[in-house]
Amino acid sequence: MKNLFSILFNSNQKTKNHVSDTYLDDVYCLERSEILDDKTCNFCLSMDGRTFAKDDPIGNTDEFCKGCRGIWAEVLNDQSIKPEIDQIPSELLKCIKGGKRSMMGLKKPIVDENSPAWEELERRKSDKK
Repeated sequence: MKNLFSILFNSNQKTKNHVSDTYLDDVYCLERSEILDDKTCNFCLSMDGRTFAKDDPIGNTDEFCKGCRGIWAEVLNDQSIKPEIDQIPSELLKCIKGGKRSMMGLKKPIVDENSPAWEELERRKSDKK
């Protein structure tokens, strides 16, 4: 199953790069989407739902950590409701610049209240009780 996931994940990223290159004028921004479960690291929890300008170099990062399962979703210009493009918190930016080891070392996730990642953290807290 792991190999199948890798094949699908890598295929998705190659498709994303092709679509972005081919239809760049149609893309408004990129949004990071992570699988939210007990395997999701603090850094990836922090990146879930964040939006970036289509030409932000962060959008060229296919995986942030070992076993990363996140993808980039393209938000198109013709969407009626467009998200705000995020300002990434400086602590996350430092982790990105520090590489995968630094990303994996993030002690506490940085998430927006009531976001899906925040709800995942709340679920984890309730599971510990």
